[in-house]
Amino acid sequence: FNLSMVAGFATEAASGRDVLSAWQRLAHPGSLPSLSIRTFDADALRFEKMRNLQNLQYTATVLLGEPAQEVNLVFDTGSSDLWASENVFAPGLSTTWTEHWQEITMSYGKGKAEGEMGQDSACLPSGPTPLCVKRQPMIVANHIEDMDMTRMDGILGLGFVGISHASLTFLRNLNRSFEDLSFAFALKSDSENSWMVIG
Repeated sequence: FNLSMVAGFATEAASGRDVLSAWQRLAHPGSLPSLSIRTFDADALRFEKMRNLQNLQYTATVLLGEPAQEVNLVFDTGSSDLWASENVFAPGLSTTWTEHWQEITMSYGKGKAEGEMGQDSACLPSGPTPLCVKRQPMIVANHIEDMDMTRMDGILGLGFVGISHASLTFLRNLNRSFEDLSFAFALKSDSENSWMVIG
């Protein structure tokens, strides 16, 4: 495309016309693939309430095992493992827990956690309906160093599978329920209006 085309697009878009229509009208036939906007069902979105911890990290409720045990996990985009302290999640009380008999050590910028790998169900009690995955790999931490556990029970890693100790991260497992999983955060300084939106 050329400068006159770009200038024309900018003029039409600035005048309030539909940006997509302006782009398609000004693109030379055959020079660009046809653009389209997919619609989505707003009712398919799920909203997970987040809690602000001093503008440093955000936690949310996660339900582990069956019957469900409620834990408060930090949602961390810099790691990929799901783990909870043995002080709040008792795998022996879950009828769906499977032990992998593998000891895992997870190191962070500050602190580390060690524990046994296993798998169980994990649910986000999101509105309007919960989002649940089965056979989710997770670690039950029996040794935690240099982490303040007074306001959190563990971490739900949202990063890439390549940095996970398991071959199946929570997001990858959850993606099986969606055609194309996306998520976004609306994080506020107060604890009342922060959300993770999944759809």
